[in-house]
Amino acid sequence: MPLTFWKILCHLLGWVAMGGVFAFVIFMAHIEIKDLDLWLHLAMGKFIAQNGYVPQEDVLSCTISGRPWVNHEWLFQVIVYQIFERWGVDGLTAMQVLIVTVTFVVLLFLGYDREKQLNSIILLLVAALASWDRFIYRPDLFSQFFIVLYIYLLLKHRNKGWLPLVLFFLQILWVNTHGFFIWGIIIVLAPLLGEWFTRFRTTARNRDEYARLKRSLVLVIIACLLNPMGLQGFLYPLKVLTGVLGESKIFFNRIGELEAPLSWGNLFSLDDYVAYKLLILWSGLAMGVNYRCMKVGDFLLWVLFLFFSLSAKRNVVFFAFIAYWIIGLYGENLKSPFKFIFAGFTPTFKLILFSLVKILIVVFLITKGEQISYHGYFDFDTYERKSEFGGICLRNFPYRAADFLVAHNIKGNFLNDFNSGAYLLGRCFPNIKVSIDGRTELYGVEFFKEYDEIWKGNQDLFREWVKRYNLTGIMFGSVFGPIPESFLEYVSKLKDWVLVYFDYDGVIFLKDNAANQKIITQYAIDIKKWQVPKSDIHRIGLRHVEPYQHANRAFSLASMQQYDRALEEGFEAIRILPNYQKAYKILGYCFLKKGNLEEAFRTLRVAKLFDPSDKEVRYNLAAVYEQKNDFEKAIQQAEIVRRDPAGETLALFLLSRVYARTNQFDLSLKSLRSVGKIIPAHASDIQQIGDIIYDKGQYPYALETYRVALKTQRNLAQFHYRMGLCYVAMQKPMLAKEEFEKVLSIDPNHDETKKKLEEMATSL
Repeated sequence: MPLTFWKILCHLLGWVAMGGVFAFVIFMAHIEIKDLDLWLHLAMGKFIAQNGYVPQEDVLSCTISGRPWVNHEWLFQVIVYQIFERWGVDGLTAMQVLIVTVTFVVLLFLGYDREKQLNSIILLLVAALASWDRFIYRPDLFSQFFIVLYIYLLLKHRNKGWLPLVLFFLQILWVNTHGFFIWGIIIVLAPLLGEWFTRFRTTARNRDEYARLKRSLVLVIIACLLNPMGLQGFLYPLKVLTGVLGESKIFFNRIGELEAPLSWGNLFSLDDYVAYKLLILWSGLAMGVNYRCMKVGDFLLWVLFLFFSLSAKRNVVFFAFIAYWIIGLYGENLKSPFKFIFAGFTPTFKLILFSLVKILIVVFLITKGEQISYHGYFDFDTYERKSEFGGICLRNFPYRAADFLVAHNIKGNFLNDFNSGAYLLGRCFPNIKVSIDGRTELYGVEFFKEYDEIWKGNQDLFREWVKRYNLTGIMFGSVFGPIPESFLEYVSKLKDWVLVYFDYDGVIFLKDNAANQKIITQYAIDIKKWQVPKSDIHRIGLRHVEPYQHANRAFSLASMQQYDRALEEGFEAIRILPNYQKAYKILGYCFLKKGNLEEAFRTLRVAKLFDPSDKEVRYNLAAVYEQKNDFEKAIQQAEIVRRDPAGETLALFLLSRVYARTNQFDLSLKSLRSVGKIIPAHASDIQQIGDIIYDKGQYPYALETYRVALKTQRNLAQFHYRMGLCYVAMQKPMLAKEEFEKVLSIDPNHDETKKKLEEMATSL
């Protein structure tokens, strides 16, 4: 066949492959609504639409109400609310698809080269693979679009007189849509700096472009001031950046999307962020090979966006687009080392080879799309599979709990978990005001630390919050993970808080007051009489179904010390899926708590075999070994848990306890002192260790252990009393007297201390 035929065929196959890339992008943009913060934006959009103004102080929270708030996303909020009101979830999905598609169309115009069609296709595909998990409906989508559009305009239309004015109006939209508008200034400033560095060799044309860039920069900066908050709105990103570099880094360890994408653990892995790593390497090599002709502004943008992406997972998409542009600009010379591969090939053979590569790309996209299309989960409400594409995610939100609050028109100030805050606002505001939501920069570090203390079981701080913020409800979700045991156990025993809702997605307690009396009377739950829902195994049929609802309820029941009910939920989960690791995990924990060590070991062993990386299972196995007096195996399992930062604290307490029981008192105290931060919830663990050492007659070690316990700031009278007993046993009556007096200063009615002082006075 003539060469012309192969050229035409190769080119047509290229457009088929390009169409495949866009089909993949559009398909992935149909991902179900699963972002938590979207619901906060809907609540705020509703407020703005109904009240006709953008509030400059918080109106959503009961804990920071009235605090100055730079709501830099108000325009996005109004847009999503109006779309949701008119077209519902389908409208939001359609808008999501539109923005993503337009962004990639601009990317295509930015980097497409007809003569290097295959390069353009591969590059666009890698960019899509690196960014598709951020095709979610949130303000970031607009920033993605604006960044790509700005680069396109500055690269392709820098010589146009209308450029400054267009950038001015685009920046007005950006500054009122998302806080990343600061990148607009940086993207304009970068080529301006490049021109400034080379100004000694500028031509008349370059001088015109230089002047146009300066006008663009001035207008873009002025546009940043055109927001409801004025200068405060303009300075917002700088304040956030200052916080990120300072104490606000605490949030990076708690919020998944703020975690760093790369670490030493996955740097060389082919399972995590492969496309992102490829773009870093590819774009870095492209700039390195062309360093002589590289523009300063381009290098500056590449470095800034690289560091930006390395700081958080959610920023990877922005670097993907910058790397796409950089490779398109500087990637030409990268092919030179490989020219020898094709040196002996005829033009016809090359065209055939390129055609085959394009066909393989189409096959890859079809295969990949087909694999992803199977992503979904079982909906126990309908006994049908719910796809991860289209609609609202049923796994991410406590929708049943919110339905309960909405259906019964419950109002008040609520203590809630961090993940549920935004969703509660979207569903229940203004009837319910939350204690915390996703606006980390507004709540601040100190507030988050207080909240975290309550989350971990600080009872004194909880009681203080109830009074300070007039809390009348508690809604803690369990869709992302179990509710902390210490907190749930404590609240479930309070007489003035009544459980009115319990299910797999969370728990709701209402304060026993006049406003809640009707709901409490009608819906109060006696958790001791909980009836485990039975699933229809015949309707489930032969499908592989994860019984997550039973597991979630089992963990919550166990936290409320309802171990028999939790065991029933666990066994029901195994009936549905016999190899369900979480079920064996909760069964083992419940058997351990009930003292049935043989059954605890048997079920925890199975859980460990299914998932050797589960550190909670390892910890519970260590506890089983400890209670069976097999201390060597207990230490082995605890040391494995200790390697994981998330389990290090629990492992250290267990190690300290085991060393105390085996008379290794130096190691016991060393392990205890290795605990990074002592919190109120640790009081009982430390007391147990101290009592073991005291009963063994090692009073100096027990004394030091109780001193560590004082850091918990809980049960201080008890710990000072025990320290006094240590001094008595060590025959140091004056020091003992000092400790006993401290007890009475804290608790004047501590009868045991009074008796000890009387005994000491008599003996003296």
